[in-house]
Amino acid sequence: MSIMQFLPQLALFLKIHGTIYTVRGFYYRVSGIEVEGVGNCKRKFIAVVYCTEDLEKYVPLSGFDSVKDWWLAIRNFTRSGGKLYLYKVTVVK
Repeated sequence: MSIMQFLPQLALFLKIHGTIYTVRGFYYRVSGIEVEGVGNCKRKFIAVVYCTEDLEKYVPLSGFDSVKDWWLAIRNFTRSGGKLYLYKVTVVK
């Protein structure tokens, strides 16, 4: 099982809501993951992200207040010009 890291406030969001959408700069094949402070989770690839409009419908379960805030965080943690991948992470009960 691989480990997936989140900012503390996003890990807490996942723990409370049971689901979070996250964007990463890598394509992951392994679906079974562990999140520190949350436990075992399942990661599912949703789509490649090209622009903020691709994320709008996922904002309510992103842990961010707006697509703009989410996009700024994404760009802070990913390299410019690289592909971006949207995942749904769900806590396994």
